[in-house]
Amino acid sequence: SEGLHQAIEAKEGVEVKKESKTMATITLQNFFRLYAYLSGMTGTALTEAEEFASIYKLDTIVVPTNKKVIRVDNNDVVYRSQEGKFRAIVEEVKERHEKGQPILVGATSVEKSEILSDMLSKEGIKHNVLNAKQHELEAKIVAEAGQLGAVTIATNMAGRGTDIALGEGVKEVGGLYVIGSERHESRRIDNQLRGRSGRQGDPGESKFFVSFEDDLMRIFGGDRMNVIMSQVGMEDDMPISVGILGKTIENAQKKVEASNYDIRKRLVEYDDVLNQQREIIYTLRRKILEAEGDTTKKLLESDLKGDVKLVKEIDVDGLQDLLDQFSLAREESWKMDSLDSLNYPFSGLDKWILKKLLEYVDFLVASEMQDDMKIDNIEERKMYSQIVNLLTEPLLEVGCRELGYDDTVEFFRDIYGKTQVEGVALLKRVILMCYVIHVYAIGLEAMHTLLKYLILESFDKFWMEHLDTMTDLREGISLRNLAQRDPLVEYKNEGFEMFDSMLKKIDEFVLTRLFKVRLVKREEQAAMETKKEEDSRPGKVGKQKTVKRSSNKVGRNDPCPCGSGKKYKKCCYPKYG
Repeated sequence: SEGLHQAIEAKEGVEVKKESKTMATITLQNFFRLYAYLSGMTGTALTEAEEFASIYKLDTIVVPTNKKVIRVDNNDVVYRSQEGKFRAIVEEVKERHEKGQPILVGATSVEKSEILSDMLSKEGIKHNVLNAKQHELEAKIVAEAGQLGAVTIATNMAGRGTDIALGEGVKEVGGLYVIGSERHESRRIDNQLRGRSGRQGDPGESKFFVSFEDDLMRIFGGDRMNVIMSQVGMEDDMPISVGILGKTIENAQKKVEASNYDIRKRLVEYDDVLNQQREIIYTLRRKILEAEGDTTKKLLESDLKGDVKLVKEIDVDGLQDLLDQFSLAREESWKMDSLDSLNYPFSGLDKWILKKLLEYVDFLVASEMQDDMKIDNIEERKMYSQIVNLLTEPLLEVGCRELGYDDTVEFFRDIYGKTQVEGVALLKRVILMCYVIHVYAIGLEAMHTLLKYLILESFDKFWMEHLDTMTDLREGISLRNLAQRDPLVEYKNEGFEMFDSMLKKIDEFVLTRLFKVRLVKREEQAAMETKKEEDSRPGKVGKQKTVKRSSNKVGRNDPCPCGSGKKYKKCCYPKYG
């Protein structure tokens, strides 16, 4: 709502609620495609056969009726004005009601059903209204709609699919008479209304009353026809019932159906872009949820020493080649002999993290190493500061010492003194070393839980942001037409770039938090919480300290501390005095 909802809440003086976030989204079409097998049955599918075939790859088969349909479907009756049409419907209902024939009048909206209801009430015709406003009475109203003398008004939203049983003596007076007060945009809805009558070989009749002021007729040239009819002196109550008019109305409906189908098809084409991204994210997320680690094994100090020794000897380039082929979605890529020889059992999540770490090193060296050589102080170089920020200085210090260096500065001095290939390999080795040490410090079970939590949190956080971004892109992409560009192609290209950017944000989010986690004992946690509660207790005031000046006060006539050579009163005193 772009803050509009919150603005109204603030204006009305009610609590301003936090803006809602879209956690997941999918179109109905792509939701149904998730099913391995799809089928359905309806009496009005034939008019939508093309859509079923193109979107769902489903054939539409017509099953013959159980008994021959003997219902009489009359030609449409067209009136000049809506008012004249409604009067004609009331007269028709009045005439058939006197015979005792049950009548079902279909209206396209609640508003029009109430207009017809008022007109019938004025004529003294007892009737029921079925417009989804009387939920408890609807079943009873439908059950009575086929009785002798029953008159029922129903909207499009109510009563469809219900079998209206004919009462005693109804067949003799012609069965259920269905009146359509207006043609719907879709022929399928009209067929549903018509299909209430003449079921299972029963007699019945249907007729549609149309005016040139109806929405469908107005959109497709009804205004022009209305002018022509008024010029020839045709009255509002004078009907036209010609077969060609029925064909014209049907063609108008086909045009609307085609337009609506194009809109739905375009919607699916746009959602297919997001659907591909959705499948990737959901597949990875499912793999992470199902990932299992060997949490029964205990990591001992002796295991750490053995693994540190193996890390010193490991073929980093060979490991990188294996990790390049690794994918969480393909379990066959999880097997890596160089890592499986370690005492610490690397799970799929560990290997995913390690792959991202080594990719980050490649990116960092390629983007920063050349520029860093221009800076004399190693601690001010970007690559140094970013690696320290990633691993934390204490952990990096331990990793460097295990590789035989006195401190991190000496380690980086050695890296900058080597060729780029050798420097990258050494940096990757210390990354692997720090990861193994960090795992041993945290523990197997805690590490597995931590990895799951971090990765899932990042997926959920950035996927929700990505959905909002894609929605914003979708709303404005149609303007690319003005630049003679296909909006769908532009949406695909920019959507891919946004998705790639989201994946990079996920990697960065996980990596920057992974090495900053530390285990805290429950006793320490409890002590910290107790101290926090005591400090926040009301009425508790800490010991006041006297504020002392750290430097001598500068006199007005003394030289200004800024070094300008002027007196303080004529230099910085007006600013700071």
